[in-house]
Amino acid sequence: MTPLVDAEARRAIREDLVSSLVVEAAAGTGKTTEMIARIIAVIRTGAATLDRIVAVTFTEKAAGEMKLRLRTELERARNAVTSGDERDRLEAALEKLEVARVGTIHSFCTDLLKERPIEARVDPLFEVAAEDEADHLYQQAFDTWFQAALGDPPEGVRRLLRRDDPTDLLRDAGHALKERRDFDGAWRRDPFVRDAAIDELVIELATLGPLAALGHPADPLAKLFRRIEVWIAELGRRDGVRRRDHDGLEAELAKVGKWYEWRYSGRKQLYAEGMPRAAVLEQRDAVKAALDAFLIAAEADLAACLHGELRPLVAEYERLKARAGRLDFLDLLARARDLLRDDRRVRNEMQLRFTHFYVDEFQDTDPLQVEILLLLCADDPAVSDASRATVAPGKLFVVGDPKQAIYRFRRADVAVYEAVKRRLLADGARLVHLATSFRSVPSIQAAINAAFAPVMSGDGQASYVALEHHRADITDQPTLVALPVPEPYNWRGDVTNWAIQQSYPDAVAAFVAHAISASTWTVSSG
Repeated sequence: MTPLVDAEARRAIREDLVSSLVVEAAAGTGKTTEMIARIIAVIRTGAATLDRIVAVTFTEKAAGEMKLRLRTELERARNAVTSGDERDRLEAALEKLEVARVGTIHSFCTDLLKERPIEARVDPLFEVAAEDEADHLYQQAFDTWFQAALGDPPEGVRRLLRRDDPTDLLRDAGHALKERRDFDGAWRRDPFVRDAAIDELVIELATLGPLAALGHPADPLAKLFRRIEVWIAELGRRDGVRRRDHDGLEAELAKVGKWYEWRYSGRKQLYAEGMPRAAVLEQRDAVKAALDAFLIAAEADLAACLHGELRPLVAEYERLKARAGRLDFLDLLARARDLLRDDRRVRNEMQLRFTHFYVDEFQDTDPLQVEILLLLCADDPAVSDASRATVAPGKLFVVGDPKQAIYRFRRADVAVYEAVKRRLLADGARLVHLATSFRSVPSIQAAINAAFAPVMSGDGQASYVALEHHRADITDQPTLVALPVPEPYNWRGDVTNWAIQQSYPDAVAAFVAHAISASTWTVSSG
């Protein structure tokens, strides 16, 4: 059999047990299989027993599947050995499998806090609030806070109340702050004279209005200028009967910035007689740039206001949780991190108790989880700052695919992944890549490589590692099918992204129906 192109990487995973490893592996390359193989190698050689190993997965379902696969491989390894210490170690691991630490990072933190509630300063009888229960508690807190805020709205709330769906905006902003409440520092608020900035921007927008009469009514630029002219005229009428409402204008300008007319430029070289279109576009773009700059500054200023004004909402949520004896998922991480950071005795005990950590889907790890892992894997119990901890050789094994780092909304970010990877490598860890894909055929892999390799250069995103084939290609049916777009045109007959996207569901459904009922094609994954 031809050796795999990444055979050396797979050998390192199974045999180099004294080094910490960072494994980058795409879907279908057998990363979970290799991680289990390393766990068994550690047990077989006597480097650790199963009760001193922690395997972290992303979901409880994945943890259950990993336990099943671990049992299968342990039994296979045991049956391959007839007697001796190696068989005894594998037998002992099988006996302890049901209580093995294979689960999510949240389940590990739950066990730690329940074991040390006094040191962690949590209710010894706490229960973990499921997402729906935590959402219910937050809604209660929001209702209480919102009613109080409406009595005398502070600046940020007052400004946001002028937007569409302000209650939803405030609720979402409070939720985002709640999910980041472990970052308790103040937000910087740069100098920003909002009212004067709005007045200046209105003057700039007004310079575009008179251009409407110069162009053809059907010209895309003329349509934009006409809309601005009407808006400025309406604003002038309002200003004539009452004091200018800057809160309302801020909300209106956010809508003006989203007008679809800004996107169209027209095609003719002249906008009007003796007026080159390029000159008009330059004037339009300068005003749009000023509008965009204002909106960015205004949003940043508003966020800084709300950061402080929403703190009482977060405090009310914390109070309701404490009264109910609940910890949410962020509490589990933050309290466990605080316990390991602040209590040297607990930190030292956990470092000695658990000798090996295996982390799957490492690209989905957030900064709090990273701190916990680094403190647990540190080679010096005296170090309480995770940013200064050095991982003990061979203690940490992480596997991930940075191309799948899609949970930024949950605080996981490819930048976090890359920073931790660089740090581990600087501390002596090895980086290995699994490139052989057992799942797809060469023609699919070639297409994927051709599409992604040129654009994934590592500049602010994941670097691309080309897939290598293992399966033979399929010759009696297509492996790639380019679906036509049935309705790419809008009502004016122009090809638009919106129309294409609207066509996708019908095109995909029609192809699936054909593949199932009319074709003789088969699907397999290796």
